[in-house]
Formats: sequence, C-alpha cells, structure tokens
Amino acid sequence: MKLHSYRYLPFLFLSVLLFSCKAAREVRYLKYDEKTGATFHSVKEAAAVRIQPDDILAITVNKPGPATVVNDFNLPLQPSATTYGSTSVAYDMGLGRQTYLVAPDGTIQFPTLGRINVAGYTPQDLAYFFQDTLRNFIKDAPAIVTVRLMNFKISFSGEINSKGQMTIDKDNINILEAIAKAGDLTLYGKRDDIQLIRTYPDGTTEIHKIDISKADIIESPYYYLRQNDHIYVPPTFRRAYGASMSGTTVNWVITGLTTFLSVFSTSLYLYDRLK
Repeated sequence: MKLHSYRYLPFLFLSVLLFSCKAAREVRYLKYDEKTGATFHSVKEAAAVRIQPDDILAITVNKPGPATVVNDFNLPLQPSATTYGSTSVAYDMGLGRQTYLVAPDGTIQFPTLGRINVAGYTPQDLAYFFQDTLRNFIKDAPAIVTVRLMNFKISFSGEINSKGQMTIDKDNINILEAIAKAGDLTLYGKRDDIQLIRTYPDGTTEIHKIDISKADIIESPYYYLRQNDHIYVPPTFRRAYGASMSGTTVNWVITGLTTFLSVFSTSLYLYDRLK
C-alpha cells in the first residue's frame, strides 16, 4: 500500500493546535472551574495599608468657622510649587501644608499635642484618633481631620510593559489593578510565578510568590499591595532561552529547522512517488 505524505498533515495540524492551546493557557488570568463557577473572598485585613517608620503623612485639621481656631493643630504653610517666567523670575504658584516624616520609633511631632505614636494605624483610623483627641481642645464643633499617605509607591521590573515606580493615589490597590496600571504583563511574563518583594517595619525583607493565573489569588494575603512593594515578573523559559542566544545563533537554529523540514517533506514526497 502506498504511503501518502498528506496523511501526516492531520498530525502536523494537531501539533500546532496543541502548542497554540498551551500558549493561550500560559497567558490567561484567574482560571477556575467554568462548569461550577467560583466565589472568592478577599482578606480585608491584608487590604489595610498601615503606617510605618519612614512614611510621609499629610495631616490637615479643619472645622467650620474661623480658621484661626485650628491653626495650632496644623503645620505652617509653605510654597507648594514654583515656576519660572520668560524673565527668569520665580512665581509662587500657591501654598500647601507641610508633611510629617514618621520617625524610626513610629512617632511624629504633632503641633500642640507633642509626640504621638502613629505606627500601625491605617490613615482612616489615625484620622479618627485625632478627631477624638481634639474634642478636648475644640469644643464648639468637631474637627475634620484628613490623613493621606504621601509615599504609597510600588515598583515593577521584569516582563511588564511599564517598568519603574508608580504612585498610588488611593488607600489600597490589589495586584491586578497595579498590573493593569502598569500596562499589563508582556506575553513572555510568567503568570504563575510573580515575585512580590516586601520590606517590613522591622527591616526584614521577604519574597512571596503570587500566581495570578488562578482565581484563588483573590484570597491571598498578598493580593493587596503595601507601600514600597516591588513586583518582579520573571520571563518564561522560551523568553529566557531566546535572550541567552545571540542573533547569529537564532538565525542558525531557524535555518537548521527550515532545512530539516524541507528535507523531511521532500523525502516523504520522493518515497511516496517511488512506491
């Protein structure tokens, strides 16, 4: 019986299809059982960003009525921005409140109240603390206190489209939101082996593995990020192997594979004809 080379086409098509399916699985996020569905609950305690030494805080005290009542509880104003005109003369663009640097012992020097321990508070809880404390000083109306963490920054490296540092303008952010703001991972980034590098207030640094290819990442204690977190996205094997090869080597590999496939196809054709 003759051997027909076209009989190998289904096997070739099947190989390409399997490879394509594998590649699609590698770049997918939040995989779960689609037949049964899935429900996950995030860890609320992990979402809370807590103040720690070396943090920079913006704390402002306000109240209805004359502003002079709360002046004793705010830092002095300072120029918030400066620009230069065509005559090289500086123009003040406005005034802003100064910020507080949290000391290594977790305290700040607050006007009138003195030194206060703020480490371990969330910004919202610290605002409540000041509101309760200031009731003893401001009698006629409750104070309105706002607390903002000014150094809530995270950074990215590796296989991600926008590397570098990012400033977060809200109280919390999760890993998926941060990746989206950074332009998403490249096609060569490992979804199942993202490395979160986190430094704790006691000075220790730990590396935690994050797998965003599975939906249960939502329940991970590292789903929500903290200030100064660094996210490293390792390359896939194909990316790392390709990067380790020079351009000449890649060309030789491609040429060799092309030659092999050509010889193999020609041999099958000639064998079929001779039979």
